[in-house]
Amino acid sequence: MAAKSKNLFNAINLGKPTTVIKQAKSRINVGCWNIRSAKQEATQAFLVHEMEKYNIDILCISETRISGSGSIVITAPETLHQFHFFYSGIEDNSGLHGVGFIINQRTRNALLEWEPVSCRLARIRLKGNPANVSIISTYAPTRDATETTKDDFYGELQQLSSSIAARDYLIVAGDLNARVGPSDRTTRQFL
Repeated sequence: MAAKSKNLFNAINLGKPTTVIKQAKSRINVGCWNIRSAKQEATQAFLVHEMEKYNIDILCISETRISGSGSIVITAPETLHQFHFFYSGIEDNSGLHGVGFIINQRTRNALLEWEPVSCRLARIRLKGNPANVSIISTYAPTRDATETTKDDFYGELQQLSSSIAARDYLIVAGDLNARVGPSDRTTRQFL
């Protein structure tokens, strides 16, 4: 028998205790994109234009190629809405790697933490209901990288994931450089 309660999802009660989850008041749309470079203002303007076009609240970006870590404000050219770009890159000026987030103002208002971990990992934490949301932006090494580089990345990702509060929702998004398909010798037999 279905029992209906105020402000909650419908629940089926079969004589056992029922756990009912509150419905979220709003939803966030998360996207990810390997952008190949975010150094130029024109690229940043294009990214926020696409975020508005596709109604994306949080864009996890990889291969930013920006040195160091920090944040900047980007104003969308057409609407003049403000977006916040948080980036984490390599410390030298090599222009390699880099990850980050571009978030809209509504998401910025919910931002609790920003953690630039490395040139391949960054994390944000957002105020949520019924639980906070932690999002990790990734840029994994390619299969051509050394085993040590890959092991270091996945070890760092595991350590970062383990440090997230157990009650938080966790989203891992970005470029994990996975390869599947007929042209990949290691997965050909599965397709």
